[in-house]
Amino acid sequence: HTVGSEGGEALAAAFAFNVQRTWNASLRNLDLRQTNIDAGASRVLAHAMAERPDQWFAFNGVALWELRSEILSEVDVSGKDLGVVGIFILCKWLTSTARFLHTVNLRQNWIGGKHPTDLPDGFQATASLMMANRCITELDLSQNNMWPDGAIAIADALAHLNVIRTLKLS
Repeated sequence: HTVGSEGGEALAAAFAFNVQRTWNASLRNLDLRQTNIDAGASRVLAHAMAERPDQWFAFNGVALWELRSEILSEVDVSGKDLGVVGIFILCKWLTSTARFLHTVNLRQNWIGGKHPTDLPDGFQATASLMMANRCITELDLSQNNMWPDGAIAIADALAHLNVIRTLKLS
């Protein structure tokens, strides 16, 4: 599906405060896998989701209430086919809610998109998560179409970290 910029921004508005400063509390599940939302709209959506006080929400098949713990130490969303936008949103969410992650498995999620021209935000968001959460010792990024921009983002993060013991890129 091609949701595009306008569609992504409209979805983000569904999560944001409305004029009466209330939340759309009825929405409990949102699946954006395999949609084409541009980088700007995905950022707006990620910020809106991170601000959402509702803990009983699932995104792309991932129960976000399970990720809303500051003592969460392991996240495994392997094979969820989250795509660039989904990984961006997930990493933004984890950066703001989970401070003590040790193991992160993002295997087989199309983080790099399906073509070299796809948005590089998936690996850039992953690199930001690595920098924000300096407890990660194991990271699985295998089977994610890592293109040169993604490799550069991860390499830059690794250059500033000395805690990652296992990194899977195969």
